[in-house]
Amino acid sequence: MTYGTQRLEATAVLFAILAIAVQAQDTIGPWRKTDLLAATPKHYPSDQFNVPGVKSIMYEGLTYKGKTTRFYGYYRTPEGAAPASGWPAVVLVHGGGGTAGAGWVEEWAKHGYAAISMDLEGHLPKPGVPHNKRPGHPWSGPARAGNFEEGKINKGLPVEEHWFYHAIGGVVRAHSLLRSFPEIDKDRIGIEGYSWGGVLTSVAVGVDSRFKFGITHTGCGFLHEGDSYLGKSFQRRSPEKLKESLALYEASTYLPNVEFPMLWTCSPTDLHFPLDCTQKSALATKGPSHLWVKVGWGHARRPEKEPYVFADSVVRRSQPLPQRGELVQDGKTWSATFTSPFALQKAELCYTTDTGVSHKRKWHAIPARLDAGRASAELPEGTTVFFFNVTDADGRMASSLSRELKNAKPAKPKPRKPNVIVIMADDLGYGDVSCYGATEISTPHIDRLAKEGLRFTSGYCSASTCTPTRFSFLTGKYAFRQKGAGIAPPNATALIQPGTVTLPSILKQAGYATAVIGKWHLGLGKKPAPNWNGELKPGPLEIGFDRCFLLPTTNDRVPCVYVEDHRVRNLDPEDPLWVSHRNIDKQPTGKTHRKTLKMDWHRGHNGTIHNGISRIGFFGGGHKARFRDEDLADAWVTESVKWIKKQQSSPFFLFFSSHDIHVPRMPHERFQGKTSLGYRGDAIVELDWCVGELLETLERLKLTENTLVVFCSDNGPRLNDGYKDGAVEKNGEHKPAGPYKGGKYTVYEGGTRTPFITRWPGTIKPGVSDEMVCTIDLAASLGALVGQDLADSACPDSFDVLPALLGKPSAKGRGHLLQQGNNSSKLALRTGNWKLLRQGKRYELYDLDKDPGEGSNLYKTAVEIAARLKTQMEKLESNGRSRP
Repeated sequence: MTYGTQRLEATAVLFAILAIAVQAQDTIGPWRKTDLLAATPKHYPSDQFNVPGVKSIMYEGLTYKGKTTRFYGYYRTPEGAAPASGWPAVVLVHGGGGTAGAGWVEEWAKHGYAAISMDLEGHLPKPGVPHNKRPGHPWSGPARAGNFEEGKINKGLPVEEHWFYHAIGGVVRAHSLLRSFPEIDKDRIGIEGYSWGGVLTSVAVGVDSRFKFGITHTGCGFLHEGDSYLGKSFQRRSPEKLKESLALYEASTYLPNVEFPMLWTCSPTDLHFPLDCTQKSALATKGPSHLWVKVGWGHARRPEKEPYVFADSVVRRSQPLPQRGELVQDGKTWSATFTSPFALQKAELCYTTDTGVSHKRKWHAIPARLDAGRASAELPEGTTVFFFNVTDADGRMASSLSRELKNAKPAKPKPRKPNVIVIMADDLGYGDVSCYGATEISTPHIDRLAKEGLRFTSGYCSASTCTPTRFSFLTGKYAFRQKGAGIAPPNATALIQPGTVTLPSILKQAGYATAVIGKWHLGLGKKPAPNWNGELKPGPLEIGFDRCFLLPTTNDRVPCVYVEDHRVRNLDPEDPLWVSHRNIDKQPTGKTHRKTLKMDWHRGHNGTIHNGISRIGFFGGGHKARFRDEDLADAWVTESVKWIKKQQSSPFFLFFSSHDIHVPRMPHERFQGKTSLGYRGDAIVELDWCVGELLETLERLKLTENTLVVFCSDNGPRLNDGYKDGAVEKNGEHKPAGPYKGGKYTVYEGGTRTPFITRWPGTIKPGVSDEMVCTIDLAASLGALVGQDLADSACPDSFDVLPALLGKPSAKGRGHLLQQGNNSSKLALRTGNWKLLRQGKRYELYDLDKDPGEGSNLYKTAVEIAARLKTQMEKLESNGRSRP
């Protein structure tokens, strides 16, 4: 495989083809003998699969076996009257197995473009139906078979019977149709395609010179030179048949004809379309070419802004994307200079140290220096391929060309960094598991963690409610320092903003794959409210996670749906989701239909009814996207196991964020009745099962010895927390907080002292530790584990207690810890054996060595100690940081 910065040498066959192209640069291959470019196709209205605001049409294509073919399409113009010159427009080409996209044309219309999207495989675009089961229509052409018509070419069938031939005809005819509409400016029409539609686009731009710009997402030319399965399919063919396929349908035959601007976007690990093939395609055209290459980007995904900015820069003469310069080497430093009308904000070096098949290589993106548009960096040892990305003030990105270092010295083998899994339970108390003294319930898998690892007796969360603890865990910052970091409501927007140094971003910078699976409850999207029917950005993916599969709020709050990466999973656009603090549709609620509930509510949990349980807040629509409470644990485990398997060959960080044992406690039916403690006890058994499944997965994949597992909880226990589920009545002799006073919402020990276990076989010696550690410390401690230094401003309250977490001899934990209650008026400071509580204007002081149950308030008797701790608390609270 070759990556380069110049026009790269191709095979002898390709040179012969390009020589022909040079002699007749207006060649349009087998379409020359048709009236493809001259004819305006007839079109007809259609009443199939209508979408409000979008026109459904059929238009004529080329002739097949004596009949004129037709294509089904969606057409949309922007709102309002067309300008005097007409609307700019774009032809949209779907990928393999795709179809006409009504949503796609609507997106372009929102940006001021008319758009047409057609089904090129002879189908009607029935929503939610696989391409091979979509209904056909009587005017279709030949069926698609193979990638470049190899089967039909082998049989000697004429091009008129090739699907590819008719598909290009359909694309160009769509362009001609747009040009015939009076509301369209025919001199401002472009084309966009993704995946296999990108391949078709790469051919169409060379066949039809009337286009003014082209955009492809992952699809490209030069595939016969790539190392994907497409390249291998070429390499298995005879020279004669290969030459015929290339001459007819390989985009590299036509790209030298292109004189208008092109934007090429891709991932360096795309399974189908290698980076070097995309880059060669960009370099093959005569017009300006722009690259957008993102590490970790999914196949056939479209960037959010860049396509529209690029199109506007061509047809509206607006400000362009950053323009790339040449790669330059100066000693050990490589650089690329970019020009941009806007200030460039950041640069990154993207690189791999792997060799071999491109899609199997592990890529990394790390910050690069940026000075006056010049991105520069010293390449990490063993780098084999690299490129630079820059981002401007408006978040628009551009990439340099990539460079392969053929003589790169392989990096010296380094010990593999350990995988990290943090399992955070919800509302689990110190005494809720048997390894911490519970006698009414058995938790064998959590007990196994404790037996094989280090069980902390002074392990804390930083707050006694979920959102503040989770915020502090990820940011290393006390939640009371952050405005709006109380318990997040259903429509909360992103609490942690992009650019914040977080635990996942620290590990990602160290080369880790990162994922959060389970409960989130830190807000999603931009103000004023999340766009539940669109992209939920910013979110976990903007603060360091590569992957997320979420319960967006809590299971007692709406909406009761899964969020996957940036969108609600399985959301039907024809059944949009709404979320509100008001009952907009006057739906049944816990108040109005209390007798129908399978679990009665208490204290305000009386909003929208879902799964027989009323929630906090109101929501409607999104019926296909809704979850069943009983299935949540299975969903988290299934997605986690799948992700671990995918990442097993390189370091990974998984934040397994369980919803158990938060209300409404509704464990899967197979766990119901397993304990005498009712649904609360059964939910603990379900949580324990989740832990067991994760441990068994590590065992099966032989990852146990190289994985640090941390088990903790986001706050202490609460029996009655919104539902009458029998937790109080069936509690019996069970002590959820163990020997400690209080629980969730309080700053007594029961509210923040929880189970805390670390396990790393061969590194952590099994035992018990009395050292004080906290969930807020994992950012600095895990950063130290992977060799990442923190900037002074980062993670201001996270202590590096790694030696204590690993059980090193004589290692010390924290010397002091602030703990937050339900709001910042409730604050506690533990220093050594002393603990000061502030609850509004009232103070309490306890000696935890003598009085762990906080029964004897010494505030008015141990006056000097109380004054010292009060001064220390005020100083820590006001200083803005506490990390040494």
